[in-house]
Amino acid sequence: MLASLVALLVAPFSGRAQISQVNLLPPQNSWLSPPGQAPVTEGHVDVGSARVWYWDTGGDGEPVVLLHPNSGSALFWGYQQPVLVDAGYRVIAYSRRGHYGSDAGDEDRPGTAADDLHRVLEHLNVGMFHLVGIAAGADVVPDFALSWPDRLLTLTIGNTIGRPGDPQYRASDETLLPPVFGALPVWLKELGPAYRAGNPEGAGLWRELAAQSRLEIVPIRAKNDVTPERIAAIDVPTLLFTGDSDLYMPPSRLRAYASYWRNPEVAIFREAGHAPYWEQPDAFNRLLIDFMGRYSGSGEDKSGLADVIVSSADPGAGVFGERDIEITLLPPQTSWTPVPPQEPVTEGYVNVDGVSLWYWDTGGDGVPVVLLHPYTGSALIWGYQRPALVEAGYRVIAYSRRGHYGSDAGPEEDPGASADDLHAVVNHLQLDRFHLVGSAAGGFIVPDYAVSYPGRLLSLTIATSTGGARDPEYRQVFETIRTPEIVELPHWVKELGPSYRAANPEGTRAWIELEHQSAHALLRPPAKNALRWDQYEALDMPVLLIGGDADIYMPPPMLRELAARLSNAEVYMLTESGHSGYWEQPDAFNETLIGFLKRQDGLR
Repeated sequence: MLASLVALLVAPFSGRAQISQVNLLPPQNSWLSPPGQAPVTEGHVDVGSARVWYWDTGGDGEPVVLLHPNSGSALFWGYQQPVLVDAGYRVIAYSRRGHYGSDAGDEDRPGTAADDLHRVLEHLNVGMFHLVGIAAGADVVPDFALSWPDRLLTLTIGNTIGRPGDPQYRASDETLLPPVFGALPVWLKELGPAYRAGNPEGAGLWRELAAQSRLEIVPIRAKNDVTPERIAAIDVPTLLFTGDSDLYMPPSRLRAYASYWRNPEVAIFREAGHAPYWEQPDAFNRLLIDFMGRYSGSGEDKSGLADVIVSSADPGAGVFGERDIEITLLPPQTSWTPVPPQEPVTEGYVNVDGVSLWYWDTGGDGVPVVLLHPYTGSALIWGYQRPALVEAGYRVIAYSRRGHYGSDAGPEEDPGASADDLHAVVNHLQLDRFHLVGSAAGGFIVPDYAVSYPGRLLSLTIATSTGGARDPEYRQVFETIRTPEIVELPHWVKELGPSYRAANPEGTRAWIELEHQSAHALLRPPAKNALRWDQYEALDMPVLLIGGDADIYMPPPMLRELAARLSNAEVYMLTESGHSGYWEQPDAFNETLIGFLKRQDGLR
């Protein structure tokens, strides 16, 4: 059975050349409401078959025109408008057809978004200007640039899939944007899990604005055929960015899109989804003002204005996830090899009160490492880890929990406890002390076992998992981000991050195949202990925590909260990874895990 893993092909992303220089922006962990707005002049512009609503702060500064996402309108720029005005800019925004304050227009004369923008500019007597677009608004930017390049000081394009007209680029849509994704509510698709966990009030305000903004969806028609060749010919300073957990435009796809452009600047907002202007406004404003300042129409470098921004972050205490935790960021893996050949194992079964649990064991004299699989997995899933750990000198053991591949489900009325099942397995294999590694739901068992049988453990590793903590606030945040809509999604959409699904459709399909093999009866045996924070704080052994920056179930704020309760923890973050770091980022996962284990064993 395990040999079949070797045949699973995990191929690299089939896009164009990768962009080497990417600015990774530090996250904002606390927020205020949008600040007071600068005075504006409001009005309407006739764009043919419709009238569109705009606001304009006026003044003598260089104009900045803001193009909103499909979920929004000119109401969406509360964090940007006063900051840009303070930095000396004239700020203009308008609502596209069908959005707040603007007509939907005649469907027989829909016009084009680029022409509508041009009419707004002519009405306001704007000469050269900076153009900023987010998501669907960003699709207008290259289209406008192809028609009126001499009007533009800079282009800023954020969080858009883009429309490069390249079938190869869109080939990963099947795994990145499956049909089930379209049915999700807008706020769930556009606000990243880290923001929803850290700022539920801000998420609620965004939802209110989105409800006000979208009156009628009017498709954005292009004026030009925006091909890769035409994009490459645009000779305007360009900034491209996305959020690390953007479900539409994850970092892997941003790099592919950036390869079409002529020397773009590229940035990724940490702990942000599809709306970094709202989720990470401090970093967004600084990035934008610095970029525009370096390409001032006056020839003067105004990038220093970014340093005078008044932060919108609240330094106050008590914000969930706002913890001073040292987290080591791991660079992303952007290409993948097939699962390597597997080391020989002994397979067998352990009888636990009449329930048969299947395991494999590489044997040998190395220090034992026991691997606990996620809820979606089984002992089959460790194809990337087993040979790496054996090569590092370890004896590696994995077993399938009740109801998973090779193991009995057992009676529903007597599900046992997962920690006791693990104890039976290690006793059967006559393990004295060992390292324990759990991923996702397997990570729930790690502290549970440590509380019950601390003398058996050399170290604990909890990867992309809440750790099973029962603290009320912690659980409430988990239930807030684990919405019913998320629960109903296919496991592969929930557990594989968007960057991996976009970059590696073949690997995604291989993961799905393993998931289908792994679970025949989905059981959740109860914990042996109702774990509270005081029990985590009392754990007196080395702990490795591994998070994923795009993990829907265990976003970074929850990782920081868990880390704060452990007295001896090393904390690492897999970048461009969701809930299945062992599979999505196996190189970084293995290197981090093995380095940690060797430090505990006194090895280097």
